[in-house]
Amino acid sequence: MIQIHTHNNCNDDMQQTVLGVADGTIQDETIIDEVFYHLTECKYCRQLYEDYFLVVEKDDLDIEEDVFSFDLEYNNNSFNPITLHKHVVLPQVQVLSQPNVPVVEIEYPFKDSIIRLKIIYHNQTIDIGIYYPKNGLKIYLLTGSRFDVATVTSNVASFSSIEPGTIVLLVEFKKIIKINVKI
Repeated sequence: MIQIHTHNNCNDDMQQTVLGVADGTIQDETIIDEVFYHLTECKYCRQLYEDYFLVVEKDDLDIEEDVFSFDLEYNNNSFNPITLHKHVVLPQVQVLSQPNVPVVEIEYPFKDSIIRLKIIYHNQTIDIGIYYPKNGLKIYLLTGSRFDVATVTSNVASFSSIEPGTIVLLVEFKKIIKINVKI
């Protein structure tokens, strides 16, 4: 059983709501947004949320397929993968629209297609472009200080001005992409 952490600002109802969002029983977008915003401020509830996927759904998840994690280091105006992974594609040619801008691309299988993420370093922050061939895909961004939601429209979605560090993308509550960017 998951141990519920006690925190001055969190009551049992909030912790149960966090678990409800994690297991998918809560579908109300307003409540989901409130919970994700809360997770940016409360490390205990965030850990509870992450523990749900590690403990409760351990049998249902194929960790290699449902949770994808990798580390990048920005050094000498380029991204260097710390952990090599088959889904990370380093750019073979310079980005034409933005010369001398470090970019790394991730191609990640989702449903019957591929999600393409472009991670771009820009002025001490990270921008993430998301490309998916079907519209309507929801992606939740969660960092230590930020929560945001993007929906794929015209096959594109994006997040801008993300602080380096641990970046978690939750794709339709089915896939977790965890990116650690070290600067």
